[in-house]
Amino acid sequence: MNKKRLLLLSVFLVSVFVPVLVADVIYYYQGQITVGNVAPPMYFAIQPNGNAKIGNNFNVPSYINAQPSSGGSGFTAQVNITNATYNYYFNFMGLAVSKTGYIYLAKVAYSYTATNNPIQNATLYIMNQQGQIVYKYKLIVNGVVNSTLPSTPLQINSGSYIVSLLIVPYQGTLPKTPSNDLATITVNFGFSPMTASPPPIPLPSP
Repeated sequence: MNKKRLLLLSVFLVSVFVPVLVADVIYYYQGQITVGNVAPPMYFAIQPNGNAKIGNNFNVPSYINAQPSSGGSGFTAQVNITNATYNYYFNFMGLAVSKTGYIYLAKVAYSYTATNNPIQNATLYIMNQQGQIVYKYKLIVNGVVNSTLPSTPLQINSGSYIVSLLIVPYQGTLPKTPSNDLATITVNFGFSPMTASPPPIPLPSP
């Protein structure tokens, strides 16, 4: 083996077994975000029908118990359904809109702990103060979450609105023993104060 080949072989072996240091360049940029707060363009508010009992008998469980979350950013509701054809909860929650914008139903999650699926259909209504339906959102269709979400953003004017809920149970599936934990429906609304075509938003997992 001549000296030239020996030199090339030595260079090759060094390149294999000795790590090669590569220069790196990093550019650093900085931005500053100042966070403030403004009045929300819409919020949920408690309504008289959000806690409905049979008369004043406190031994009878509520048909519905609904409360807005802190600041009105959402609401929680416990509803007790029966084997009636329809279970309708009128004006269980209020919706106050302070700025005209576009409202849409972004996401619905549904789960049940009962042995059988108790809910066939569930629909949420937003009405004006005269009880006329302004918007209708199908939450559950034939026992599963509405697959056509998110809904088309629709313009909603500033003012006070009524929120109502209609539940159609699967007949013959409700347990004979009353239970307050049959199923859970989670709804996520979007509100755009600027455009009817808002970008998709990251939503929290249910």
